[in-house]
Amino acid sequence: MIGEIEATFKNWKEKDEDNVLAPFFANGSNESRIDALELSFKRNGIEVKRAFLDKYLAIKYIRNLITHSNDNFTEKI
Repeated sequence: MIGEIEATFKNWKEKDEDNVLAPFFANGSNESRIDALELSFKRNGIEVKRAFLDKYLAIKYIRNLITHSNDNFTEKI
């Protein structure tokens, strides 16, 4: 699911003339990137529900925890 969302955003980024998705691909923590993406959506007149973005983050953190369970995992859940 996370991979599909990220692949879709990557595909859309190629057509994103206003750089609305740029914050998603910026350096920084997942949470700061999603906060910036939400602001970018709003600035560009795109309505987004924060609950959707929070669910994306929760699923991403769970996926990362499972994928990197043997690593020094520091993201919050």
